[in-house]
Amino acid sequence: MSLYIIKEETFIINYDFYNQYLENNHFQEIFEKRFEYIKSKYNHNETNTKDKIIQDYFVEIFSWSVIPKDLLLHLSNFLKNYDIKCILDPCCGNGFHSFLFEKFGDIYSLSADIQKESMAWSPIVEKDGLVFLDDFNEKEHFEGALLLSWINGDVLALDLLNKYKGNIVISIGNYECLTTKYLFQLRNNYICQKRYILEMPWNLTEKIEIYHRK
Repeated sequence: MSLYIIKEETFIINYDFYNQYLENNHFQEIFEKRFEYIKSKYNHNETNTKDKIIQDYFVEIFSWSVIPKDLLLHLSNFLKNYDIKCILDPCCGNGFHSFLFEKFGDIYSLSADIQKESMAWSPIVEKDGLVFLDDFNEKEHFEGALLLSWINGDVLALDLLNKYKGNIVISIGNYECLTTKYLFQLRNNYICQKRYILEMPWNLTEKIEIYHRK
């Protein structure tokens, strides 16, 4: 396995990162609905401020690794340079990443998850991620970038990677400790083109990496 030195860029994420997206009415509408849904789900009363609820349930409202707007626009332009027309998100959770790429990056997104999420950011196909990837032909795979965000388990991450026939993988999360086989396969068959470190507000770092097939 060859080693490639990639220049890393670091982004500091604050709990109020979402403010940069609120100028978009669609984002604001879904954000308010999702916030109220999470607030109701956990029976928060009016004594808890909006900021406190967002801090307590940041991951459920948004996701583990959020993408600041300037980075999202940069990633979208980078993907378009490789003629990427679509994001394939087979384990999308609440669909937050897919929503951002489609709404702000102008890249059509297709999202699936084994279980639908109420008040999701994006329309979600309720389907096993492996079956979801089988639904697309080879041309659609090559026109799509595979988005793997915080995949739960080494076997699933590896199986999703092996199902994908295209060239571009967006790997989001911290996989070093729990998904070593996935990382070995990814780095053995793809070259890391971009790496971004997210310094999250809970004092941990997370990664966004873009890989191109060798």
